[in-house]
Amino acid sequence: MTSGQHQPVSPDSMDCYVYFKTPQAQSAQVLQEQALWQQAIAAQLGCRGKLQRRPEIRDGLQTWMEVYRDVPPDFPARLSALLASQSLPLLNSVPRHQELFVDC
Repeated sequence: MTSGQHQPVSPDSMDCYVYFKTPQAQSAQVLQEQALWQQAIAAQLGCRGKLQRRPEIRDGLQTWMEVYRDVPPDFPARLSALLASQSLPLLNSVPRHQELFVDC
């Protein structure tokens, strides 16, 4: 391999990151809905996620991150469809940004 060339990365080992922001006052509701949401994901998609939150609060908003390891390429679409079918008012009302990353 010459300088500047990259070896192709296999999409078999993708991680999905989903982030969203909510008012700090709704953190208890986020945690409550996330517990239900993670149960639904485990039951329907066979995957366990990890929830993280930025330590700082900006303009009264907290940034949350869901992390899913080793998922297939269609996982974000399946995740969105599953969320739309759930009765999770807060999680269904905030913009959620999904991104896939592969190991190098």
